[in-house]
Amino acid sequence: MLETNSFFESVKKEAGISTPLEQFKKQITFSTLNDTEVFAAKVSANNPQEAKKIADAISSLAPSTIAEFKEGASLKIVDPATYPDQPSSPNVLLNTVIGLLIGLTLSVCWFILRDNFDLRIKGEEDIAEEYNLPVLGSIPAFTKEFSAKRRTELKQKRKGRG
Repeated sequence: MLETNSFFESVKKEAGISTPLEQFKKQITFSTLNDTEVFAAKVSANNPQEAKKIADAISSLAPSTIAEFKEGASLKIVDPATYPDQPSSPNVLLNTVIGLLIGLTLSVCWFILRDNFDLRIKGEEDIAEEYNLPVLGSIPAFTKEFSAKRRTELKQKRKGRG
């Protein structure tokens, strides 16, 4: 009864909302409580004041709308609409944890894939394993420290001869 376009249009008009009808309908959810005739209306909006306006409009229009469909229905508001203590969304902590987990998973997958598909030869062991050939010789890696050390050794040998 309350999920009809005419009811939603009445609520929009009463609350002074200019949102398109289909989007407005998505902001409101009705649910029954414990399989009784008591129902709850939950409203989501961009700000709490707008949500309260919509909830107040629903509470003022719902009794008369239901009475039109069901004769002899006496309806009362059990709890009036209240402002929420905190926003219903976004849940920053949950979004942060989910983002962290997704980021860690993607980075681990990236490193595993990168390592598995890396075809570069990095040392003598790679040649021996990949091509099943013996290594006859290798060129050592020369670093600045190695070069400086080698130069000092050569200088000392020359001084010793002279």
